[in-house]
Amino acid sequence: MSEELRELIYTIVDSPEQFFDNYYSLSFPKQWLSELNIALSRLKNTKKVKRTTTIPIDSLNATLKATASLIQTSKGITKDSNSSPLWLLTTGKEINIKSLRRILQTWAKYHFQQRWEYDDVQDLIKHQALEDLNWIPCPEATLFDWETNPETGTATPRDYNAFQVLADIIASKITETPLKIGVKERQFFKGPNIGEVVEWPPEPIPKNGKFVGWASVFIQVTVQQRYFNSHPFIQLHTGVRRFTNSKNFSPASGRKANLHFQTKPDYWSEGFPIKNSIQSVAINWFPPKKKGEKPYLYFAEPVAEILKLLGKNFINPNAKKIIEQIPEIIPEIPENITILLPYSTTLKNPSSIQIKNGLFFHDRYIIDLAITNKFTGKLKQTEILNPYQSEIKSEITKDNKNLAELIRRKYPNKTWMGLSSFSEDIKEGIKSALTELQLLDSENSPINFVEIEENLAKTLGAALDENGEDGRKNYIGENFPEQTQQNPGVIIIHTFGPDYAEYKNGKDPKKINRKSFCLLNIVSQFIVKDGAKAKYKNTILDAIRQLGITYPKKYQEITLPNGKKFEVPENLTFVGLRMLRITGKTAFDKKAKSLPVFVRIFNQTGEVEVNLLDINNKPSLSTGWISYSEAILKLGKDEIKPVLLKDKKAEVKQFIQKTLELFSEDTLLLVEQDNIRSVLRCLQLKNMRQDKISFDDALNNFVNIDKFPGLRIVVCRSIETETPDNFIIKIRNDEKINGRNRYRTFYELWQFDKFTWISSSDRGNQQPNNNASRLDTWFQEWGNIKENDTEKIDKNKGSEEENKSNKGKRKKLEEPNKVEPDFTKQTAHFGRGKELSVVAVPSEEKDFRGVWAAIAHDLRKGAIQYEYTLELPLPLDMAKKLDEYFRVLDGDEINNDYNSEELEEEE
Repeated sequence: MSEELRELIYTIVDSPEQFFDNYYSLSFPKQWLSELNIALSRLKNTKKVKRTTTIPIDSLNATLKATASLIQTSKGITKDSNSSPLWLLTTGKEINIKSLRRILQTWAKYHFQQRWEYDDVQDLIKHQALEDLNWIPCPEATLFDWETNPETGTATPRDYNAFQVLADIIASKITETPLKIGVKERQFFKGPNIGEVVEWPPEPIPKNGKFVGWASVFIQVTVQQRYFNSHPFIQLHTGVRRFTNSKNFSPASGRKANLHFQTKPDYWSEGFPIKNSIQSVAINWFPPKKKGEKPYLYFAEPVAEILKLLGKNFINPNAKKIIEQIPEIIPEIPENITILLPYSTTLKNPSSIQIKNGLFFHDRYIIDLAITNKFTGKLKQTEILNPYQSEIKSEITKDNKNLAELIRRKYPNKTWMGLSSFSEDIKEGIKSALTELQLLDSENSPINFVEIEENLAKTLGAALDENGEDGRKNYIGENFPEQTQQNPGVIIIHTFGPDYAEYKNGKDPKKINRKSFCLLNIVSQFIVKDGAKAKYKNTILDAIRQLGITYPKKYQEITLPNGKKFEVPENLTFVGLRMLRITGKTAFDKKAKSLPVFVRIFNQTGEVEVNLLDINNKPSLSTGWISYSEAILKLGKDEIKPVLLKDKKAEVKQFIQKTLELFSEDTLLLVEQDNIRSVLRCLQLKNMRQDKISFDDALNNFVNIDKFPGLRIVVCRSIETETPDNFIIKIRNDEKINGRNRYRTFYELWQFDKFTWISSSDRGNQQPNNNASRLDTWFQEWGNIKENDTEKIDKNKGSEEENKSNKGKRKKLEEPNKVEPDFTKQTAHFGRGKELSVVAVPSEEKDFRGVWAAIAHDLRKGAIQYEYTLELPLPLDMAKKLDEYFRVLDGDEINNDYNSEELEEEE
């Protein structure tokens, strides 16, 4: 057999057996919402609260998250007193209304009486009538009522809560009885996130005879769509959640963590369905206010204070004390309250936990079997996928891979490269790698290499601390004046841990250095510590990538699996469109900002160009096509300003549309769906039309892609919560000795349907781990042992060395299925497949969508700086890396940005 890919993705069977009786919805009380707004207006008039203060719904929702297993449909409450927004959903059993009302009133009492000293708080609370709170039963049928728009072909639920409710229902069903995974039954509880279940209680993790933490398997259920499919998909994401028992960790500055806890079912008020569920509350921490003090911890929302008013005070209002309640050893059955802190890289110096958080292919396989058995008659597996065996012909020659020649072509007069390091090992490692790459000690070397001040990062930080921005600029101007007259150059800077000035109070030296050297037309590359030979080489190559150097692809012909051949257009360009973003949490004015960017790469030459929105350059609103390094420098010098998307969305869309209309050559446009869908609503799953595009938010003006000659569009989906786990089987268990599958990880393309392909990768692949397992048998390939070898091994009396070898083989034969649950040190580098959907092609290429999927897949390979596969096709990867310089525009430019995720976007 050939390899097979199986996604952890399921469909609902036709006329499924009943999942449950009802689910229930509850709207925020309309009359009371009006009263709250009136009270808030009075407080604003008396200046007891700011004019910008809104109803503190976040703390109410956080309190409910700490006390009940609910689905919250909104983060805020509208100011419109005439509306009654849908607020809560629950599955299986509605929450006792009296208990819910008590929490509502306690929440209002805390904020309006204790915080804001509202005189009429008792009247406000009395207005919250019991009859205003009504759970409305919603029949199961509404969840399975999905309609297919004939124009889109994509299934959409009539009840849009179906995405969350179906996931919650399936998660609830998993917790009802232990789930047999492999040979062990595991009990799951509902986790704090919708559709999440967590193994409970966790397994203790020993180290040197002591417990250092715990580990649980988790399964995340989501309900998703795929382009042009007429039914929804149930998807699984799996992993290991680790918990630390450290009480002396040093938290990273400005971070937030969700504390997990689990109580007796009868601990809370009557009617709260928390059986088999884990609750959570968020804590924040900030650096000490004074020297010698410890970090300051507090609850992200006043949950503890509200619970204390309820009479439930196990969560002390002092967030720091809660850490002391983390148990040293978790009991088999929690007697009262079990408090655990998830282990995270956001914690500094927690107790060492050797368990990694990934699961291997075999683990996913046995979870898949368990879920399939659990939901027989309700869910069914999707089809197994086979490799999409297309053949790509290219005219790449040895010269096209000659790095020195590529640099020389772009910069005939040489480019400058500086190294600042206080480590002799790093100095020697960098110079050795440059020599290996034929970039040093050669008459024709395209690089002018210079060793400069050893501790540049610290010196720059000191100059900044002493004389502010001017001190930094003056130091650079005095010490690097010659570089301003040369081609764009690159500096490699050695930074190392918290010993350097820039790391004080969470400051990050990378931002300050990038911004500093952009003034001299120098891009910055960083190396943190001594490393293997490959690390020095990759550091140099990533620096050169910033200068806009890539290997050309030179595609000529694509042969599809059906034998059809496609001649690749000679002037083809690959274009990535991306929105660069600064989140509202990190922006100096707390306003989220965006900047659209196009990155194009020429098939024949590998030349990289960028087009940025320039809101001040009217009427074009564009920088025009400039080199990649020039784009980096413009961003780093603050020459390009981001925009508030809500104010400038029309200009952003105008820039995108005009750029696409001006393409004069054959173009493959690549976009990342979760990044661009808030701007181009036509790319949202529920809106996309085959081979059409629209720049109209109202979606009234779709135009055929033929109106843009030579344009093809491939949409990539890679976000973790929207793409399922998978596993690749090389040999099935019925073809393998001892009844085991054999797995493989490799770079391949798999066809899901005529529009969508799955791109798997070898990123970080460790082939020896292919047949490993965390949850079942820890097994590797056992050589050529056959079942009839047992007798031969027993009779063979050879040398001591042979007998020792036979003893090991005999044990493997005698105990072929011995289960050794082992959360090992080894990392499971098995990422999710990336979805590549070919949503638009010219009318004459409808039978050749596979060509563009194959090219998009191939563009994940061959980056100049990496040997392994990129997360995204190269044009999108290079667009994404512009964030490194765009984000120095953040007002808090030398503070770590811990919120690198995209802005939340709504479909």
